[in-house]
Amino acid sequence: MLLLYLLKWLKNKRTDWKIDVLTLEKGPLDQELKEASHNFNYYYERYISKSQYYIKRLLHNNFNFENHYKEKFYNKYKEQKYDVIYANTVVSLPMAILLKNNFTTVPKLICNVHELPTVIDTTVQNFKEIAQEVDLFIAGSELVADTLVKDYHIPSDKIKVVYDFTDLTLLPPYKDKNADSTFVIGAMGAMNWRKGNDLFLLSAIHLKKKYPELNIKFEWMGTQPFFEKEIIKNDIRKAGLTSDYIQYNNSSVDYREFFTKMNILLLTSREDPFPLVAIEAGAYGLPLITFDKATGINEIITKNKGGGFIVPYLDIEAIVEKIVFYYHNRDQIKKDSDINRESFKEFTIENSGPVIIDILENI
Repeated sequence: MLLLYLLKWLKNKRTDWKIDVLTLEKGPLDQELKEASHNFNYYYERYISKSQYYIKRLLHNNFNFENHYKEKFYNKYKEQKYDVIYANTVVSLPMAILLKNNFTTVPKLICNVHELPTVIDTTVQNFKEIAQEVDLFIAGSELVADTLVKDYHIPSDKIKVVYDFTDLTLLPPYKDKNADSTFVIGAMGAMNWRKGNDLFLLSAIHLKKKYPELNIKFEWMGTQPFFEKEIIKNDIRKAGLTSDYIQYNNSSVDYREFFTKMNILLLTSREDPFPLVAIEAGAYGLPLITFDKATGINEIITKNKGGGFIVPYLDIEAIVEKIVFYYHNRDQIKKDSDINRESFKEFTIENSGPVIIDILENI
């Protein structure tokens, strides 16, 4: 979404710029990305048709379609004259470097990093070495910048921090919660190890065990891979919990309406540089509970001395106690809600866009 927000904004603000998009995978945003760019392409090597696959088998692999399309792909771009290659994630960095070194006129290479060590190390081979090819890194938070310096020895003068951003105009109006209604602990994101959907369940289990009398419900919204969905479903059953107490729901196009049901947002992520859902939840007016060392959102909570709680990394008991504190102190929810509405309203393309333009024009 970040790239799409940026492209749409640049299309209106820099009509003299020619922006081409190359994507490594097909995805749900392809049509919008195509409309926001001058030229939109997939990386050819990944998309060999079924007919080509069968022809390849008939030819007993004597004709290499992969190399054929790879050569065709590079030849298409070789004579292009780009000023900048903008790698939107570290995952796209190896391809960006190959392109950079294939051009007749070598462009500058910028990599926008929205990842932390575990994701970087499991998705990009020898990142520390190939990072030397990058002219400038844009870090999505100070946590990301510190990671690049400390873990990968990237000079700090090659890093600019531009906090990630979202479209806050899409948020629903804030709704006060009835004090007698069920207290809803919300979470959002794809069900995977990084987002910590298992830690969300553990929090629910521990709270139910220690405070069974409280009128609390846990709800998660996000994409549900079959494997993860089945594991969580059976974990919930084995733990003796019901859907009245904890639910995992599929993501929805109007997911922001889910904010109106929550009392607080629980961010159980193990690694989340500066998640858009936390920006939106904060700007809507929800208090946040996060893990230390796990997310750049902590920088905002610390800076403002409020808006939520940062608990020790993977400390489930600490999460439970902060939830219960909010449950019994609704006035603190009001205070943190006001703090977050004010502090998170700055993370928009209108504020970040001019900074990115300045970087692109002056690299």
